[in-house]
Amino acid sequence: MNRLALVNGGVLTERGIVSGLAVLVEGAHIVAVVPEHELPSSGVQRHDLQGATLLPGFIDCQVNGGGGVLFNNQTDVEALRRIGAAHRRFGTTAFLPTLISDDAGRMSAAIGAVRAAITEGVPGVLGIHLEGPYLAPDRKGTHDAGKFRVPDADEIALATSLDKGLSLVTLAPERVGPEIVRALVARGAIVCAGHTAASYEQAVAGIAAGVRGFTHLFNAMSPLTGREPGAVGAALEAPDVWCGIIVDGHHVHPASLRVALAAKPRGKVFLVTDAMPPVGADDPSYELYGETITARDGVVRNAAGALAGSALDMATAVRNTVRMLGLPLEEAARMASTYPARLWAWRPATAASPPAAARTWWRWTTRCRCARSGSVARPAEAVAGAPAEPAAGPRRFASVDALRGLTVAAMLLVNTPGDWAHVYAPLRHAEWHGFTPTDLIFPMFLFIVGVSIALGVMPRVDASASQVARMRPLLVRAARLIALGLLLHALAWWLLDRESFRPYGVLQRIGLCFAVTAWLAVTVSARAQWLWFAALLVGYGLLLAAGGTLAPLDNIASRIDTALLGPHLYQFDPVTGRGHDPEGLASTLPAIATCLLGLRCGDWLRQGRLRTLVLAGAIALALALGLCWALWQPINKNLWTPSYVLWTGGLAMGLLAAAHALIDRRGWPAWGRRFGVNAIAAYAGSAVMVIVLTATGTMPWLYTQVSSPAITPVFGPEAASLAFAIAFVAFWWMVVLVMDRHRVYLRI
Repeated sequence: MNRLALVNGGVLTERGIVSGLAVLVEGAHIVAVVPEHELPSSGVQRHDLQGATLLPGFIDCQVNGGGGVLFNNQTDVEALRRIGAAHRRFGTTAFLPTLISDDAGRMSAAIGAVRAAITEGVPGVLGIHLEGPYLAPDRKGTHDAGKFRVPDADEIALATSLDKGLSLVTLAPERVGPEIVRALVARGAIVCAGHTAASYEQAVAGIAAGVRGFTHLFNAMSPLTGREPGAVGAALEAPDVWCGIIVDGHHVHPASLRVALAAKPRGKVFLVTDAMPPVGADDPSYELYGETITARDGVVRNAAGALAGSALDMATAVRNTVRMLGLPLEEAARMASTYPARLWAWRPATAASPPAAARTWWRWTTRCRCARSGSVARPAEAVAGAPAEPAAGPRRFASVDALRGLTVAAMLLVNTPGDWAHVYAPLRHAEWHGFTPTDLIFPMFLFIVGVSIALGVMPRVDASASQVARMRPLLVRAARLIALGLLLHALAWWLLDRESFRPYGVLQRIGLCFAVTAWLAVTVSARAQWLWFAALLVGYGLLLAAGGTLAPLDNIASRIDTALLGPHLYQFDPVTGRGHDPEGLASTLPAIATCLLGLRCGDWLRQGRLRTLVLAGAIALALALGLCWALWQPINKNLWTPSYVLWTGGLAMGLLAAAHALIDRRGWPAWGRRFGVNAIAAYAGSAVMVIVLTATGTMPWLYTQVSSPAITPVFGPEAASLAFAIAFVAFWWMVVLVMDRHRVYLRI
């Protein structure tokens, strides 16, 4: 099958809209998102986007109609086909046909039509949204209150009878009670509150029973007031529920929507259209409950003056979100794609997992113009938190970028004090045995290297190619890392007039660990990778034990490195002829184990298997084993002892779990992300800067003439030394900030 590559455009990723990426399409599926220069030279047809922006296909969970068709009036497959086609013109590639309050016969016909449409593969139809008839008469809106009722067991079975796709039910929790909510949830429905007059307490009780979202927040629900928070107050207060909003300038005042966005965690507010037949049709009129309703000036009202849905399409909703709410395009696009998919991907433990199409959908949309109609695809930015099978393409998690960035920032902080003679103890490495916070930094980075191999490198590898072909680009990347490290050391040797050239170093170790970990990722199974992890730890532990001592310079690792490179080590005693290098070749073996641990955790994260219980057990096991091993071989960063691998690995897993839960799932800011997406630029650039400024005498001058005189007399020399390091980190933060804003990313 020929592949199509969409090139020369911006692609929305977790770090924003990025240029220089190619989206590789096979048939109806996006199979990879790769840098354009990594595209194969043959077998790929290139389509020039001419600077257009590639966004996720929009997802709309409230579509009453479109293309001149109202689902209530025509409950058949042809109606769904026409509605879907109308909304695809505006970038919507997935939707829930919505049936507003009607009798049981009409509900049964609608569910049957959706079942048939999914069976036939009608593009975009993912299930059904039953908006009513279990609603509150006082908040009926344009619904026919004569059709309202409380469901019995038979109707609960009917409402949840769709055996293909998703079932979303909007109800008034105070009308049906918690037991009915629980019954619907137990049968696999996603329950939202809407058209409700619930008090705050009743809404909270509904949430406790299983209400997962609120349909068109603010509209047709009890408002938030000073003494009675109502359904709106409960929706804004609960951090784990989603809220759909209609951004058309008519349903809700933009200021109210901005308040909702400020109150809710990022990712919990998504866009809906509540679209009616005029969307995508020439005729602005349609029939609802026997009444002719006409859209005028973009507003749809019935004869009583009540809003009767909208004439809003999702592309306009995204533009309105940018224009009225002041959000960037990338966040508005996520509100129309990623965030509703997270709601749809939620499932109670008793329910079946939703289809993959409910989790990730992409579509090329530029100024409401689509490249392919009805194409279903997996994106590079998959939905975090969805119980999905492994994604086909690379996945980028903001939490991983943030951890990588914070680690790089920490490297810069501890490596550039103003005065090495005055450094706070936590910012120094342990002298030999033991540890400080600084001793977590490098293994944390190697752990993230392993995570990144699982998330971003392996999904791009062509599984059909030979092992040699698969390994070639990975080994080239590793060689570039090693070469860059050697160049930095050569520059230091030349400008700083060092006595001998040091071949070992941080980037060299990263390159070696990357090469071996990537090789194992390509060639062996997950089980075999765990066996390699154990073998590296046990084998290295036995090697250290065979050496007879762990004393500085006399241990077996130092003796091996001395035999190989002698005076070219980081530390060398010409009198005894012995030396030591913290990035030596022997201690790189357990460092590979650290990277392997990251690989396995990254694979868990990619598969959606990173659960609290599993992580807690893994962390406890790693910490316990590390402490037990420390009784035989102490925690030692210089030697990278097995106990050090397990201790730092356990902490790294804990940090990854916390970052994933807070950033990817709860929407906390991804502090450090800008360092993370330009880690090589920050590390290598800062190293060159330190070498050049030190060689010219500028670095010492800045400290002795600027930083120290201003701070030492008041706070002491340690504070002055730390302030200098903080200023250095701040300078490089501004550098990577500018690079990120201009979409400049240094890749190796």
